[in-house]
Amino acid sequence: MVMTVNTFPPDLIIEVKSRIYKVVNDLELRSLTMKQQPQLPLTQQPQQYSRPSTSHSHV
Repeated sequence: MVMTVNTFPPDLIIEVKSRIYKVVNDLELRSLTMKQQPQLPLTQQPQQYSRPSTSHSHV
């Protein structure tokens, strides 16, 4: 890719650099934001359910 960009006129080379820096900067900010948010587990632990007590009456 560098070889291709080096064939561009100077104004386009500057634009390429600018766009690349923007992409990296945006992703860096996203990464920082993700690190600051509490991480939720991907799966939750199974919950224990209690059964209602039943009374058996004999008739």
